[in-house]
Amino acid sequence: MKKQCDPQDGLIDNIVSDPYGCNFDFEALLCKGTGSTNCLTPAQLETLYKFYNDWVDTNQNFVFPGVALGTDAGFLMGQVSTLGYHLFRYFVYNDTKYDYTKFTYKDLQYADAINPGSASADNFDLSPFFKRGGKIIKYHGAADALIPTGSSVLFYKKVLQTLRPKGIDLDDFYRFFLIPDMNHCAGSITGPWYIAAGSQALTGATHSVPGYEDAEHDAILAMMRWVESNKAPDQLIATKFVNDTATLGVQSQRPLCPYPKQAKYQSGDPNLSKNWECKSLY
Repeated sequence: MKKQCDPQDGLIDNIVSDPYGCNFDFEALLCKGTGSTNCLTPAQLETLYKFYNDWVDTNQNFVFPGVALGTDAGFLMGQVSTLGYHLFRYFVYNDTKYDYTKFTYKDLQYADAINPGSASADNFDLSPFFKRGGKIIKYHGAADALIPTGSSVLFYKKVLQTLRPKGIDLDDFYRFFLIPDMNHCAGSITGPWYIAAGSQALTGATHSVPGYEDAEHDAILAMMRWVESNKAPDQLIATKFVNDTATLGVQSQRPLCPYPKQAKYQSGDPNLSKNWECKSLY
């Protein structure tokens, strides 16, 4: 998967920067003949296809985004997350004997019908928040296997579609950053991910970004500067420490760009953020 999607940012580095811009060829993974290895059978390919594509109902209506390309499918293969089936066991059905292995689309329809938490997932008008002077810095790992990255992309686009006709520019109060190669909230194999944001922990660090305690590298300080000095973050520089341990030093840094802009490699040492530039798609 990374072999097909990695090079699009101008550098082959085992990081998929734009999973939604990759025209991935699933069929390239099919086995050629019965003796082939390190490949997939048609049935396995179908499972993989469902995993990486949007969930649609029996009438092909959209239900929820699929997991982004470049995300490790093994994260969900070992054990089913209780965040999913406990909702149905204790909240929807209130039945401790509910068997999640029997889950079907009918369960989802029933949950939608009774709406036990009186939830609203279709109100995207954030104009009252904007008019009160509110600010949002949102981030999501592009390799998040627990909460698909596409859910945040969808939310951002829905808010934009709601507010632009009202004459409100999202950049004035809402900056959304995708973090390439990052898993759920934190952690990556190769990609710079640490911005001292919520749910991000770093071995050997108690606060901020060691050696880079400023609004360019720290999302909390960036928010403070935006609120107090009205300077919005045009980028956030993410840091990858060696073995995700602050005391071992910096491995690489790279700018994160406000969606839909993307970081593109220019020249020089790719581990230095100055050799990358946030660019528009057009």
